[in-house]
Amino acid sequence: MALDFLILYEHTVREYESDLLLKLELERRGYTAEIRQLLDPKHLRLFGKDKPEVLVASCMYDNEAINSHVYNNIGRCNKIVNLHWEQMLSDTQEEGDWFNMNGNAKRCVQTCWGKRTAARLQAHGMDAKNTPVTGAVMMDFLRPEFDGYFKDKEALCREFGLDPAKQLHLYISSFGYASMNDDEVAELSKMAGTDFTGFAKTNRVSMQETLRWFDEYLGAHPEVELVYRRHPSEWNSPALEELAKKRPNFHVIFADSVKQWIVAADSISIWMSTAIAEVYMAGKSC
Repeated sequence: MALDFLILYEHTVREYESDLLLKLELERRGYTAEIRQLLDPKHLRLFGKDKPEVLVASCMYDNEAINSHVYNNIGRCNKIVNLHWEQMLSDTQEEGDWFNMNGNAKRCVQTCWGKRTAARLQAHGMDAKNTPVTGAVMMDFLRPEFDGYFKDKEALCREFGLDPAKQLHLYISSFGYASMNDDEVAELSKMAGTDFTGFAKTNRVSMQETLRWFDEYLGAHPEVELVYRRHPSEWNSPALEELAKKRPNFHVIFADSVKQWIVAADSISIWMSTAIAEVYMAGKSC
C-alpha cells in the first residue's frame, strides 16, 4: 500500500523533533508517515509501490528546490507541502523574489505561521488555498501540555560538563553567511536572484565584533557559562574554536534543540533568529 506522507528534513536540531510530532499526529489520525533526511540514500520503493501521496518538505522556493526535494526523492508528485522553516525575515528579504516563491513552488502548499506571511505570499501571486495559516509546529513543545518534557538546567549542565551553579547565558547566533567565502556568496546570490554580498559582510563584521565582546566579558566574569548556539549553516568557524580554547567558560554546543537551551538558560541574547519567537513562547526575555 502506498505511503500517505513522506516528511523530509534538512537540519536535525532545527526540524526533527517537530517532524516527529507531526508524524505521530498523522498516525493518530490513521495515516501512514515516514521521516527521511533530504540527502539520505534514495530508496527505489519510494519511486514505486510505496510512492507517497504527499511529500512534506523543509523548504520550497523554486523549481530547483522541487528537483532536490521531490523529483530526486520520489519522482513526480502532485501534492507537495512546505513546512517553510524560514519565516522570520528582514524587510529586504520579505520584498525580494527569493523568499516569495518562484516557478512551480507557487503551486505547492506553503504553510504560514501567521496571517502576515500568507498575505505577503498572496501579494506575490500565490493562491489563498495554497497559503494556509497553521501556526508554527515547533511552538507546541512550549505549551503547558509539554511541561516536564525538557531537561532542567542542572541536568543539562551536567550532561555537557558545565557548572550548574554558575549563570547559564545562551547566545543564539545566525552568522551562516560568515562561514561562506566570496565565491559561495556569489553563487547563492546568482541562484536566488538577490545580492547577498552586503548581508554577508554584515555577518562577518557582526560576528567578529560579537566574539570580541564575549572575549572581554568572559575574562571579567568567570561566574558565567556562555553557550554559543550556532546556526545550522554556520559550520566553518576557526574563530569559535580559538575563543573556546582561550576562555574555558565559552562553549560552542550544537546538540539538542534550541528550545531545550532556551528553557534551561538564565539569560539569553540573539542575533537575528526565528528562535526569538520560541523565547517569547517559553515565557523568557532576550
